[in-house]
Amino acid sequence: MSPTAQLIPTPSSGSSEMLAPLSTVGRVIHAMANGHEAPAELFASDFRQYGPGRDLFGKGDASSRTFEAFSGFEDVSFNVRRFVARGDKVLAYVSFSGVPREATASGGGGRRSADGYLSFRLRDGLISEQWSVLRWSR
Repeated sequence: MSPTAQLIPTPSSGSSEMLAPLSTVGRVIHAMANGHEAPAELFASDFRQYGPGRDLFGKGDASSRTFEAFSGFEDVSFNVRRFVARGDKVLAYVSFSGVPREATASGGGGRRSADGYLSFRLRDGLISEQWSVLRWSR
């Protein structure tokens, strides 16, 4: 089952310098949260991903642009609660939930959820770096 995503609409007014990073990050999150590969043209060729959430982007480089973490879950829900942009940085405050496949296969366990943020740095309009901080709960 494909994950579902609910995104807060990108603002329609403001300077193009402010809206461009929000639009780029919003397109990436929307594609990835719905189980699609994010468009390669939105990433710098030297894209890097850091932090304990590194598995969200597969190998942590531009070769993988899908939320690999979702592959271990069924009935996935991914929500962006808020975007904040300042200069070349965008923060997306997110929540995620799903049922681990291993729990489904064994007939045990239940839904897991996490909340936190995804932080992006853009360079020349492309995503060059990403960090993740997620807090898991039951």
